[in-house]
Amino acid sequence: MTRMELAPGDVLIRKGNPSADIFFVESGRLSVLITSASASASASGSGLRVRSLGSGAVVGEMAHILDLPRSTEVLAATASVVHRLDEQAIGEILDGDPVLSALLYKVLAHALALKVLKANVLIGDMRAPRAAPRAIR
Repeated sequence: MTRMELAPGDVLIRKGNPSADIFFVESGRLSVLITSASASASASGSGLRVRSLGSGAVVGEMAHILDLPRSTEVLAATASVVHRLDEQAIGEILDGDPVLSALLYKVLAHALALKVLKANVLIGDMRAPRAAPRAIR
């Protein structure tokens, strides 16, 4: 993993870029922005902030799992430290360590499930459970 220090306003993920890298937030706050097809949040300073992420968050897992271009812009809202797990390192884990591979995908599944749960609450789906999520074991 590569440790990265971000200053406020630094772009971590640019919408539309191809990438299989996954990021783990150690500290600070990141803003997840949806932008128009023709504008970049970093270039225009605009975009609809749909989420703020902090310590313990996982970013980039959706593009990795779906093998699609990035769907949002992610910028540092405050000074932040993230750890980048690049495509090569992920491949080495998957090829060389079945136990670590399973743990990695369990962490990613947990991160995605939390995002779906939050989205359900945001759109007013009253069927979404209100209990606090369990910690990963």
